Amino acid sequence: MSKGRARNGRRAGNNTGGNQQRVHATRKRSARHAQKAKEIKSEIKSEIKQKRLPVPGDGISCTAKQDVDDILAFFSLRQAFDAQTEGEAGLVAGWDIEAEVGERDDLRGLLAVTIDGADARDFDDAVSIEPLEDGGMRLGVHIADVSWYVRPGTLLDAQAQARGTSAYLPDRVLPMLPEALSNGCCSLLPGQDRLTVSALIDCDKKGQIKTYRLARSVIRSRERLIYADVNRLLEGDPAQTERYADLLPSLRRMAKLAAKLRDQRLAGGSLDLDVSEAHISVNELGEPVEITLRDRGTAERMIEDFMLLANRVVAAHAKGRALPCLYRVHEPMDPDKAAAFAAFVRGLGLHLRDATPQGLQRLLLEAQARPEYPVITQLLLRALQKARYDAQPLGHFGLATSDYCHFTAPIRRYPDLFVHRALCAGMSGELRFVERAMEATAPGLSTHCSERERNTMEAERTVERLMMARYMAGRIGQVYEGLVVSVVEWGFYVALPNTVEGLVHVRTLPGYWTLNRELHCLAGGIETPASPITVYRLGQAVRVRVEAVDVAARQIDFVMAEAAERRTSDGKNT
Repeated sequence: MSKGRARNGRRAGNNTGGNQQRVHATRKRSARHAQKAKEIKSEIKSEIKQKRLPVPGDGISCTAKQDVDDILAFFSLRQAFDAQTEGEAGLVAGWDIEAEVGERDDLRGLLAVTIDGADARDFDDAVSIEPLEDGGMRLGVHIADVSWYVRPGTLLDAQAQARGTSAYLPDRVLPMLPEALSNGCCSLLPGQDRLTVSALIDCDKKGQIKTYRLARSVIRSRERLIYADVNRLLEGDPAQTERYADLLPSLRRMAKLAAKLRDQRLAGGSLDLDVSEAHISVNELGEPVEITLRDRGTAERMIEDFMLLANRVVAAHAKGRALPCLYRVHEPMDPDKAAAFAAFVRGLGLHLRDATPQGLQRLLLEAQARPEYPVITQLLLRALQKARYDAQPLGHFGLATSDYCHFTAPIRRYPDLFVHRALCAGMSGELRFVERAMEATAPGLSTHCSERERNTMEAERTVERLMMARYMAGRIGQVYEGLVVSVVEWGFYVALPNTVEGLVHVRTLPGYWTLNRELHCLAGGIETPASPITVYRLGQAVRVRVEAVDVAARQIDFVMAEAAERRTSDGKNT
């Protein structure tokens, strides 16, 4: 399927448009009905405003949900499960786990918690920590044992494999597995016994791995924690300290261990691209009502560090025992792209010594305090190869590790489910019965899952751009502070603090302008003795006004606020 622009065409005949057509017809029939028509039109606009729907005539002709439906259809993303699969899910979710519990490591005595965002829809990972006698720590990463419920050859497995991954959108989630599993028996809800696969990793005082153990287990999560609350707790917030007094010592240990793990990872060359991510809030009709920057505090980084560690441990385990595996691989930079990126940063006065993870990390540290830093990280991300799945351990360039796989999210990623099956088969001694079949399917599955992931990510990005356009369509004329993130012949793109991007077209700038490719700037204007040449360069802070929005094209147009204000002032004077 082609990756062209999503079908986001305008739909004729929505209710509001039809009502307005009838209003116009009434006006034509008789002047006597003109006042009545005016009242009807006013009522329609009032109702639309109350429901936060777009007003007819503002360039939006259908609801956000309809637009999202069109995008999902274009990318062939499945929104529902058939009745047979739902029935199978309900049956499986009702399985009695008591007999299985006796066959597993009983870890219900551990103080295990889940830590996720406030808007998280599934909880497939929990963490625990125990102090060791030598001053080290035992980290527990406990992942829902989806493989016990979803068996090969079932409808559930076929549907999960076809999807490859869950899709997360502002107004909905398209789960890889039915809700009876993803939000039920496979979700690590607090106070509930849950079947898990645990990675128990012993670290020394410096955070170095001493030993590890992988086990099928049963846990009982103590609490469903939210990132924001944990961040406040670790910062000493009195209300959170009182609320979670029994969890505070463990969470402090976790934060301390995570900091050591991160230092080690970065020292080894792992890239830490802190790219801004938008959080889009929608109302009950699916219309965007707020776009903010998603926070990435201590708690978020802590869980990320723990999941990265568990994935590395499992990948090394699979490789060392020759288990079938879908590795997460990330190849080195393409030489041409590396040269282009080096030329770009050279134009900013920076020097990339070599296109290795260590060389790139040194560059990022050097550029961290510069205004162009967000632009540099974005361009580096685009210059890097795309991560994918492979049946062979080809290494992960961005993480600077030779062994890496996805183990921590089997509810929402099929490769994780495949890895769980191989691990569990190895633990139970049943690997010899399934090894040949798993090895035979691994190459094809890696290609399929990589394609499904790319397709889903493109759909998510398209929906995000749609939501941003719909949000900004109601803010025509408003002024914002932003940052120049790209300079091209036809103008420059400006990113607002909430990541919304728009174009300042060169035709809206007075005078004649030229692009300096080496310095990555536009220079020009109307030069006078009192007004020298104006320059717009990457990383420059600017004030822009929202000029126009094309929702169908998901395009936002800005103009420089100063020029717009002068134009408005001139118009008033005349």
